[in-house]
Amino acid sequence: MKFNNVNVAVDFYDPDFLEKFENASDKVQEEAKRIEEIEKASEQMRKLIAVLQDFINEVFDDRCDEIVGSNPKFIELMNFYDELAQERIRQDAKMDKFQTKYSIKKLK
Repeated sequence: MKFNNVNVAVDFYDPDFLEKFENASDKVQEEAKRIEEIEKASEQMRKLIAVLQDFINEVFDDRCDEIVGSNPKFIELMNFYDELAQERIRQDAKMDKFQTKYSIKKLK
């Protein structure tokens, strides 16, 4: 996957990558619950930015600055998160095609 002209290795069918992604996603969900309790929107946004930067660093081996810049805006982080979600959809669709094409029934 390419984002901001940076090649980012994304393989949701690699168990090591998937494990990093799952662990980091769990942390995002936990932190999001805490952030909801913060009253000021500006403070919420600052916390969300930090959480998303941590997510990117955990999944992509401390490459957040390289991928989205050293001082990313919230929208840039959300754009990356969205691209990552779209990449998962693409990979799942490709895997679905493989499973349909090479199912046990078809091989008989």
